[in-house]
Amino acid sequence: MLDRFYIWTQKGFILEHNLGKSKRIISCSRHPSTAPTVTIYEKHGVTLTLGCEQESDSGLLATLTASNSSDSDISSFTLQAAVPKSVQLHMKAPSRDSLPARGAAELTQTVVLSNPNKVNLKMRIRISYTSQGSAVQDTVQVDSLPGL
Repeated sequence: MLDRFYIWTQKGFILEHNLGKSKRIISCSRHPSTAPTVTIYEKHGVTLTLGCEQESDSGLLATLTASNSSDSDISSFTLQAAVPKSVQLHMKAPSRDSLPARGAAELTQTVVLSNPNKVNLKMRIRISYTSQGSAVQDTVQVDSLPGL
């Protein structure tokens, strides 16, 4: 006999727990991200947006999303980020390393930030990619993170 089972829905899951004759239902929502996003870079058809969500008192989850509206595919796309020394940064793997032409797909990369000293958060992001055989490298400075 099963003690508990989970019912998955589009909005999250419901845990149904059978305790003898009674059952308890616990709802856990999986809300779509409502984090505000801002466009932080727009050049040569490449657009980079940044969205931030507070995870805990000192933790922050930032999502970088890149797209390519140009007529040429982009390859070897990488993002690097730098923050103040007192902030810990962990960049997760990107969803892909290329951006097809005309916005056919997006690249997303999550950055986890820990800011125990609560310093003013700034971020410098280096964007590197190859387009039509030419290497492109650019840097963008983000002086305030959206939603904070």
